[in-house]
Amino acid sequence: MTNFSSPTVLLVDDDPSTRVYLMHLLVHEGYRVVEAEEGEQALVLYSQSQPQIVLLDALMPGMDGFECCQKLQVLDADLPCLMITSLEDQASVDKAFAAGASDYITKPIHWPVMRQRIHHLLKARQNLLNVRQQAAREQALNRVIRAIRTSLELDKIFSVATREICHLLEADRVSISRYQPQQQEWCVISEYQTQADGYLGCSIPDSDNRMAQLLKQGKVVTLETVSQAKDWICIPSMAKAYPGSWLLAPLYGGSGSSGRVSGTESLSAPPTLWGSLCLQLKTARSGWLATSHNLILTLADHLSIAIQQAELFQQIQELNHTLEEKVQARTAQLDRQVQELQRLDHLKNDFLSTVSHELRTPLSSIKMGIRLLSSALLPSNGVAKPPDPEKVARYLDVLNRECEREIKLVEDLLELQRLEVLIGSQQPHWLDLKEWLPPITDPFAEVARSYNQLFSLEYPPDLPPICTLPEVLRAVLAELLQNAHKFTPTDQLISLSVHNHPDHLEIQILNTGVTIPPQEQERVFEKFYRVPNPDPWRQGGTGLGLALVQKRMNLLQGSIHLSSEAEHTCFTLRLPWVLSISGKGKLAQPKA
Repeated sequence: MTNFSSPTVLLVDDDPSTRVYLMHLLVHEGYRVVEAEEGEQALVLYSQSQPQIVLLDALMPGMDGFECCQKLQVLDADLPCLMITSLEDQASVDKAFAAGASDYITKPIHWPVMRQRIHHLLKARQNLLNVRQQAAREQALNRVIRAIRTSLELDKIFSVATREICHLLEADRVSISRYQPQQQEWCVISEYQTQADGYLGCSIPDSDNRMAQLLKQGKVVTLETVSQAKDWICIPSMAKAYPGSWLLAPLYGGSGSSGRVSGTESLSAPPTLWGSLCLQLKTARSGWLATSHNLILTLADHLSIAIQQAELFQQIQELNHTLEEKVQARTAQLDRQVQELQRLDHLKNDFLSTVSHELRTPLSSIKMGIRLLSSALLPSNGVAKPPDPEKVARYLDVLNRECEREIKLVEDLLELQRLEVLIGSQQPHWLDLKEWLPPITDPFAEVARSYNQLFSLEYPPDLPPICTLPEVLRAVLAELLQNAHKFTPTDQLISLSVHNHPDHLEIQILNTGVTIPPQEQERVFEKFYRVPNPDPWRQGGTGLGLALVQKRMNLLQGSIHLSSEAEHTCFTLRLPWVLSISGKGKLAQPKA
């Protein structure tokens, strides 16, 4: 059986036996058949029956099939005509298609072939009609959308929208109602109808209203006929005036949205029911609700957008009245920021003053060393004297150390500035500390042994990989190990140990034989601060090493803690297992 619901077939053939044969087969397939004996009669029957397809014999007395096909095409250019003839020559085939035939089949008729061609032609005609109907609806929909988006005044939007929707969907009445929860009612604020009587300004009670309950649940209400739900209708006169099909869709406003236009629900706030869009027919129309459902939902969504835009415009106007207060508040905030900038500028000046002092201190020592070296090498009072090798060596050693100290101070200052810029700009990598640590600690262990210091490296055998910044971590460990080497006496221990914890990795650098006083422990991470030493010439430093370590630990998103008692000084590093990154950077997976 064919998929189409009883299409009408106009059968035109002067042979009665052929008509009877085809009539029987077509009726069996579910078609409605209209017969004609010749071309003139076919044209008359076409106007009366409006068939969906014509089966046309080519050779008939009077008006033949070719001429009849041409005239049918003038009446309906989309009407499929299947030419049936015993002619098989090329000229006849060309003549048939030139006359407007959709297909061509020769006698004797092979019914399975004809049945498929009829089905194919009807399907192609229906597809063409569907495409044209969809195009017409889209054009009308675009006109409606443009109309409801050309203004921010709701009265004008609703007036245009109800009229255009009524024409587009061939409804008898279209209305928009505003939901008023405080009054427990729905008020009709706009409508367009084809008859004189209207319900503009009418209030519809919200309580005991089944349709209102469904709308508040975000559902679309469809009634094939009002008689199916008489107890739903709160206004009997409206039900009497429009007893046919009804369709009601919710409208949303405020901060919410229905979510149908974009395909996603609002993340900022739940939908806020604003009102409803209602379409009504005087008579029940078969298939009207099914074909109009999605289109009405689209129109309701665009109306909701228009409502939200209009309300937003109103809110903007209200916000303009408070703009002056916000400007004053912003001005006060800027004043506070200026004060903060002045405070920071004062801190900057203090920092520059401290840096200048620290840079001058090694230069003063260098100048003094040059003066002493000159007195040891140059003649005094014109009388030459042999230089004292011990003094010369000592003065040169002082000059060398102070030059190195000055260079180290400049390098540390540059590194301090570089770390400020690096924060958030580097990408972390996975490290296997069991393989990564020995190449770093082995050279240091050789230096420690040359000074008769003991060194040990310990880590658990099941130590997992860590995702961090390798070069930054290397600089931290190098500074702490070098610091331990400088202050650890002979025959004392320096150790680096790694410990697993569920939420972090812990690294400890311990040295024995020295204790930092409690009052000094709180200041060791300050810039330019050095723990007092009775022999500053022996262990002079820039005072920036531990400050740089703390900066680097911030870059590693970790922390550093100092404990020192009973000639045991320990720096403890706590690092996250995986360094979090900003932006769109991706981490490589750890090696198995």
